[in-house]
Amino acid sequence: MRRILIAVVLAIVATVMAGCAASPPPVSERVQKYYDENVASKPSAAPTAQPVTFTAVGDSVTEGDSPDFNGGKTGALSWVSHMPAGTKFVGGWAKHGSTTDAMTAGVKAQPAEVLVMMAGTNDVLAGVPFGKSAANLIAIVKTVGAKRVLISAIPPLDSDPAAATAYNTKLQALSAQQGWAFVDSMAGVRKGDTYAPGMTTDGVHPTLPGVNAISAVLAKAVKG
Repeated sequence: MRRILIAVVLAIVATVMAGCAASPPPVSERVQKYYDENVASKPSAAPTAQPVTFTAVGDSVTEGDSPDFNGGKTGALSWVSHMPAGTKFVGGWAKHGSTTDAMTAGVKAQPAEVLVMMAGTNDVLAGVPFGKSAANLIAIVKTVGAKRVLISAIPPLDSDPAAATAYNTKLQALSAQQGWAFVDSMAGVRKGDTYAPGMTTDGVHPTLPGVNAISAVLAKAVKG
């Protein structure tokens, strides 16, 4: 008789255990509602986009009032300082009065996705033949080694508007030939072939509003 009772108890325990394993305890309506509204229906967070890295090569319009542009310290009158979130400056080379010869000698390889080059104003002022400027630009692109290349128009030259316009026309043709992207970053500071009122300090260099207009165009191009 005792053996029969033990067997019955064991059977009951096994049945209860099996039931527990197969059916979890019921969830209260309050808990279920919270889960449905705050967990199950919540979309997964999108991965954070990495900023587009860029390097810049240029002359005084790129250097602006930077205390040490080549060391990564840019000033308010450098368009680089006004690039928005989503972009990241990783270094470059720019110096007042530099020709493309000086840039070619000074630049180094940079681990950047995009190269932004604004070069040629001083070549125009010095009477450097465009063929020489073009060879220098090609050499700079090869040295830097960026995946994408953006060639910016040079700013207006109020003392010789036709010369700057002619250079930009040739620059655009060279960019198409080389597979670079030509960007008219000066569209917002130019009126006709010269600077618009309030956009330049001396007919060569942009004012702060001009710098902001230039960076706005370049930012879109860098982000691609």
